[in-house]
Amino acid sequence: MPLISARRARAWPAALFLAALAALGGGAQAAVTCLLTVTPLSFGTYDPAWPTPTTGSASLGLSCRASQVTDPLSVPFRVSLGSGQQGSYAAQALRGNVSGTLNYQLFTPLGARWGDGSAGTSTVTGTVLLPVTLGTLGSAVLTVNGVVPAGQRVFAGTYSDTVTVTVEF
Repeated sequence: MPLISARRARAWPAALFLAALAALGGGAQAAVTCLLTVTPLSFGTYDPAWPTPTTGSASLGLSCRASQVTDPLSVPFRVSLGSGQQGSYAAQALRGNVSGTLNYQLFTPLGARWGDGSAGTSTVTGTVLLPVTLGTLGSAVLTVNGVVPAGQRVFAGTYSDTVTVTVEF
């Protein structure tokens, strides 16, 4: 149990849970099967007295397998992230088990705000290259970078949020 003083409070652990949702579209890729794996993003311990932001990262893994010789050799995809429980990209916040919130932002590997393409956010596109051998997995891995800005006044406790990951093929 963290100690709380008049000068500072520790909020720990701060975690972001990424919930997966994959949508496999029709067309030529209907016989290709894909699996999305997501690791939780943890910011670790946040201390309001620290002068620098607290950071964390999570991996999104996408594995696909062709089952027919007529399947394509690549699967293009687009990944978008939801805004979390606050419902706004402008006010993304981890909610505490006491009262209070801890603001955060999510970024693409190239440093843009990751979202669904609205409100100044970006989505990430890529391609899974499928091996020529049927049934063999092709994969792509993306990193979600998170930042909790420094200097936020929060109560000690556990803070979390849930963000939906949507993959479109």
